[in-house]
Amino acid sequence: MDGVSLILADTLFIAVLILILANHSIERNAIILVPLIVIAFATCIIRHINHYDETGRIY
Repeated sequence: MDGVSLILADTLFIAVLILILANHSIERNAIILVPLIVIAFATCIIRHINHYDETGRIY
């Protein structure tokens, strides 16, 4: 995974999170959305760690 796709995936994660919070969907669908948000955040962190291990750069 190169830096561009890493930034694109992070931006998409933030955009979806903002939409969920803006629509107050988290309150109505908390059982489904909270675990999905946690999993998405964890995979984001794992991708960053793997990218750093491979290239030695953050992005």
